[in-house]
Amino acid sequence: MTQHSELSTSRRRPALLGVCFAAGAIIGVLGTMLHGNIWVIGEPSSGLILPWGAVLALLILLLALLWSGMTAGSLTEPMLMGATTFTVASIAYLWPGPDQLVVHYTPIAWEQLPGPVLASALWWLGSALITCVAMILTKWLLMKDALQQKQAAAAQAQAHLRGEDHQPPSSSAPHPGGPQR
Repeated sequence: MTQHSELSTSRRRPALLGVCFAAGAIIGVLGTMLHGNIWVIGEPSSGLILPWGAVLALLILLLALLWSGMTAGSLTEPMLMGATTFTVASIAYLWPGPDQLVVHYTPIAWEQLPGPVLASALWWLGSALITCVAMILTKWLLMKDALQQKQAAAAQAQAHLRGEDHQPPSSSAPHPGGPQR
C-alpha cells in the first residue's frame, strides 16, 4: 500500500466508523420493525411459520456488514455495525412494559403465538450470528483479494524478468565474439 493510500484511508476511517455506527442503529430499528412480518400456512398454532421479515432483516444486515468490511479492509467496522445492531435488537427484546416490539420466549407464548416468538428469537439471536458469519466472510474475502494481488504482482515481476533476459544487446555493449574490425 502506498503512503498516499494509507493517508487517505486513515483520514476516512473515523467517518467510516461513524457511518457504520449509524447504519448499525438504523438496521437495528429497521430489523426490529421488519422481523414481525410472518406468513403462516395453515392454522396459526400448528401451521407452517415463515418469518420472512426476520430473514429479510438478517439479509440486509449481512449485506451491510460485508459492505463495511470490504470498504474498510478491516474487521473493526463490521464488528461495530453488528454490535450496534445487536444492542438495538437486545434493547427491543428486553424492553419492559406492555408495548413490547418483540415477543419473548415463554412456554405459554410459544403455545399461543409461535410465529412471533420464532421471528423475535430469530431476529435477536440471528443478528449476533450473522455478525460473526459476516466477519468470517469478510476476513476470507480480504485474504483472497490479498493473495490474488500478490499472485498478480509475482506474475508481473516474472514477466518483467523474462522480458529483460530476451532483450537484444545494446550497441554500447561489447560483442560476445570480441571486438569487430
